[in-house]
Amino acid sequence: MQEDVFKIQVIVNKQSICVYVNDQVIYEKIGTVAERTHAGMHVVVLHPTGGHVKLARQFLTHQPAEDRNLAACLESLMPGNILVVAAVPDAVMFLGPDAVALLEEMGASRIRHLARHETWVMVAHTPTRVQRPPRYHYPLRRPNVTAPGTPLGRVWGEGVSTRRPGRVGPSASLDFDVFVPRFLAVQCEWHQDETLREQREFCERYDGYVRLCNCQDPITSNFRHSAEKINIREVIPLAMLTAIKPFNFYRQLLNLLETPGASQTPILVLVDGYQQEIVHLTKLFKLDVLVHRPQGEKGSATLLNMHFRFSVHNVFNFFPEAKKAIVLEDDLLLSPDFLS
Repeated sequence: MQEDVFKIQVIVNKQSICVYVNDQVIYEKIGTVAERTHAGMHVVVLHPTGGHVKLARQFLTHQPAEDRNLAACLESLMPGNILVVAAVPDAVMFLGPDAVALLEEMGASRIRHLARHETWVMVAHTPTRVQRPPRYHYPLRRPNVTAPGTPLGRVWGEGVSTRRPGRVGPSASLDFDVFVPRFLAVQCEWHQDETLREQREFCERYDGYVRLCNCQDPITSNFRHSAEKINIREVIPLAMLTAIKPFNFYRQLLNLLETPGASQTPILVLVDGYQQEIVHLTKLFKLDVLVHRPQGEKGSATLLNMHFRFSVHNVFNFFPEAKKAIVLEDDLLLSPDFLS
């Protein structure tokens, strides 16, 4: 039985959330009573055959507008993977209708009825659905929130810990166990193309890159030179600064490569610390990348300042003919006339 299934356990309490696969910790967030840094909505995606983590993200949905990030993440998932979603108490304070509709599309039956201090967990397989047109911005759909959405995913288990009437504070802890059978991963026709082997391996390892991994017309390295050309009087190189958020970098990268003039602009990616996912993604688009060894204490201004210094210094070393450069942090979205 152990060869045919994954044993998935999720434990949520006042101080932590922990996800186990076959009794091994694969995701953990620990807070304190005063600073509940584990709060919010947690999304973990596992490979359906190998069981390795393809995506792990936390969304602070007790803060306004963070549910847009959650909705964008759910829309970016490939079909057929194992999805673990957990709502720590306070997760539904600003959980908007877009995120609720998408969770119900995944198979959730209790999320719209969850109260502020209650805990909820679901394990499902991500559904196959019609891909929507790509966007520059967050989802802005207006689903019908008067009735639950139609579930498309295959749910293997769902649990909720509710509050007693009149009780103050969070609900009791939730200890959730489920067995999920192993499935073969989705196979696309382009997986047989040997020239796209690195892209296939990337999509096997990571999730959240639906435009890159989609079975129908995925973007490839040719996307680097697909932008509309503009009249350029001076070639100004562009430095993309990133660190630990590949989803921000990926969103900005596609945004940039679709901007008129991008195909004529030299691009250098500068990563603060070796992040295999970002480096692998950068090489898929045949972009130059430099990795900076972090300097300074975690969370300090020194760490960020030293990365800026490294980036400004190296962009002019890398492009010695340049007299000026554009420096971008990865949490920005660009207007269509940005380069012009």
